[in-house]
Amino acid sequence: MSDFPNEAQKQAYLSRTKEKLMKPVMNAVDLLVREQLKPESITDEEAIELFGIQEAIEEHQARGKNHPYKSFSEFVNQGGE
Repeated sequence: MSDFPNEAQKQAYLSRTKEKLMKPVMNAVDLLVREQLKPESITDEEAIELFGIQEAIEEHQARGKNHPYKSFSEFVNQGGE
């Protein structure tokens, strides 16, 4: 039995949840892209956040890839193909 009285409420809840979960990912992607394309637009606070993101990426790459997807650096080096 569902906790939602109708499908529209369920879909609205799922949509809000996806948006909330994707926000940090989209912020990280935005910073990484801006760093490559327009680094002067990054504030000091964003630079600190970007440093943490880059550290996490480096740690992940140091452990080795265990999935079929390209790493961010591979994606950038291949021109996003």
